Amino acid sequence: MTASSDNSKFKVVRILDEYRIIINAGKNDGVDDDSYFDITGAIDKVYDPDTKELLGTLDGVKASVSPVKIFEKMCICKAKTIPLQGVANTLSPSLLALSRMLSKSEPLPVDKSQISNPETYSPIMIGDRAVLHFQPKYRINDDDEQDDSEALPQK
Repeated sequence: MTASSDNSKFKVVRILDEYRIIINAGKNDGVDDDSYFDITGAIDKVYDPDTKELLGTLDGVKASVSPVKIFEKMCICKAKTIPLQGVANTLSPSLLALSRMLSKSEPLPVDKSQISNPETYSPIMIGDRAVLHFQPKYRINDDDEQDDSEALPQK
């Protein structure tokens, strides 16, 4: 089974602290270092102003996280760091990897009552859905390479 075939089964299963969560997806599900998850769930409840009846919820992305430790059936994730616009395209793959390693993770908007006191508007909670994505790997397209023999003048 590939990870993209059934994203609905992946969820936040534990909150370790405000920087790290555990998701029930791992190597067996195709998770690798280039994967990331969008943590989704209800970000707001909508009530009828007259009857006070709950009409439904508005769902959205609460955070994007990347795996930092991948096990067979789960992974520990931290907030995904996003390089500055355009910078990623100018760095060599090794410098880009180094910049990712040196970047500091931001705290995740977790439900702190599950660790301590709640303080955020739409916190990550155990049971929130985790949507798996794969980042494209850096590759040189063979079609873009030019045959130098055609560019040289023939004697």
